[in-house]
Amino acid sequence: MTHVNPAPPVEIRLSADKSRLTLVWQEGAEDVLPACDLRARSPAAGEKRLRLAGLDAPVRSDLTLTGVRLLGGYGLNLSFSDGHDRGIYPWGLLKEIGQSLQTAGKTPIAFRNAIP
Repeated sequence: MTHVNPAPPVEIRLSADKSRLTLVWQEGAEDVLPACDLRARSPAAGEKRLRLAGLDAPVRSDLTLTGVRLLGGYGLNLSFSDGHDRGIYPWGLLKEIGQSLQTAGKTPIAFRNAIP
């Protein structure tokens, strides 16, 4: 999927327990993105292949972010406690994930697909 890449957020915060990434956008909107949802929506080839097959990537319920690296004005490279570090998350994808989590009645991937 092609994402229109919005302007970068004005603030990026990792929670103390590293389970959530908060992005504050220029218009004032704030998205709190659980690590499990970010991992499940990874734009890496393996996860894309699963989604195309109608499957969700299995994600541990205790997953955390171990690294957040800024990639210029394009987006973030995120690393996770399960060793996954190949996904490059453009701003448009991060904004889309935040919006999908705010949609009424949507169950976050973290709860649908978590491995205990």
